[in-house]
Amino acid sequence: MKFSLLKWGLQRSKGHNRANFRTWENESRGGRPHAVVVGGGFAGASCASALTEAGVSVTLMEERPTLGGRACSFKDGVTKQDVDNGQHLFLGAYEDTRKFLSRLGVSHRIRFETDGRLPFVNRGGLWAELKPKFFSGNAGLAMGILSFRALSVKDRILLAWGLARARRTPTKRVAELTAAQWLSYLGQSPGTRRAFWDPLCLATLNDRPDQASAEALLTVLKKGLLAGRRKGALGFSTLALSRVWSMELGPYLQRTNGQIATRQKAVLFRSDQNRVTELETADGATVHADIFVSAVPMGEALNLLPSPLADIRHRMRGVGTSPIVAINFWFHTPPFREKMVGFLDMDIQWAFNRETLWGPTAAGQISVVISAAHEYESMTSTELIALTLADLRRAFPEFEEEPRHATVTWERLATPRPTPKFYRARPSVETPLENFFIAGDWVNVGLPPTIEAACRSGHRAAALALAYLKNRTKETVSC
Repeated sequence: MKFSLLKWGLQRSKGHNRANFRTWENESRGGRPHAVVVGGGFAGASCASALTEAGVSVTLMEERPTLGGRACSFKDGVTKQDVDNGQHLFLGAYEDTRKFLSRLGVSHRIRFETDGRLPFVNRGGLWAELKPKFFSGNAGLAMGILSFRALSVKDRILLAWGLARARRTPTKRVAELTAAQWLSYLGQSPGTRRAFWDPLCLATLNDRPDQASAEALLTVLKKGLLAGRRKGALGFSTLALSRVWSMELGPYLQRTNGQIATRQKAVLFRSDQNRVTELETADGATVHADIFVSAVPMGEALNLLPSPLADIRHRMRGVGTSPIVAINFWFHTPPFREKMVGFLDMDIQWAFNRETLWGPTAAGQISVVISAAHEYESMTSTELIALTLADLRRAFPEFEEEPRHATVTWERLATPRPTPKFYRARPSVETPLENFFIAGDWVNVGLPPTIEAACRSGHRAAALALAYLKNRTKETVSC
């Protein structure tokens, strides 16, 4: 059986078999209730750690050999440097994410920039900076917009007016609209779309305004950009994503005799009447527990659902996903030293200087990101590298250095497409099965699909599971 315990920091042993798995599963847990959480990304890890904090013994199962899910990193074979599978930013408003990281004692590994500064460059090499000025809060943002050189004076006024109207708009009022439809209603011009709304939508929702839900975009504005400097602050990981929390999670789960099982594929949750009774794994093993939580990506989760929840599969039919591609370069002297740069009027959207973010361990590494990259999926890696390098030379006309190494990293199922249909169809964390809960960036927690949505859903699943255990204990005592 493909199985390993991160609890002991061991690699998979060839001697593991189904009998060993069952022995491990039935080890004494000191009378603690047992929860099985499937999925080792932010959703599963936040849920598992919250349950552990409350005294529950948790088995966290992950199909991959490492934790992190779609926010992970790997070792480049040539440079031996860590490479993230695309850039994942955090916001000061990410309260559940910060709570999760704080629980594991690693919150200091995310650095938040409170100045709100975003540099942009267009295909002619002209720089523009969007940064709050003179005042705090929305007044400072408005002043920053009025001096944003990427927009004409008329477009600056239109953008400031549009944001003011958005701030007063109830979220549910735009529930059936796409972001593009809503922006038209706000009177936003092609110029404001080009230099502000499109980059914002692609970066935060991983989809184009003509597809993304207006409700999703308005939520981003109200909970982030328009919520004040602290909540709108951008957070950057100071080291590779797989090093942020994955090594600390295993020892944390040990506090209640919990363990992590990697290379362990879940196949199906089985139910009887109003509860899940067991989980079947790919090697034929059966896992029993008091609590079950599915915390895997949308497509995989829909396949795992027990038969009483087939209506969720039906509702979510036709909801697609959106890819992200990262093109990574290594230069002797990178074309910029900023942490990040936005690009206007080009194929590439954002670039990040890993050396500036992580230090000398990422010397020379630049990661260029294209979100909602559907139209680029047919391109070869060689073509994507050439396209990206050409855009970098347009943005930095004096930059002529050839990369010493380049790679392309795809996350083809990066996020669900946050369309109005997705917003209507997505399920809640709680299900009709009393001991089964769903976590992930795709479930309904009042947020678009983000790391924060994943962590919030994990925490909500843990809270509901603990309430179930408490009620079950009361019923047992009363009997």
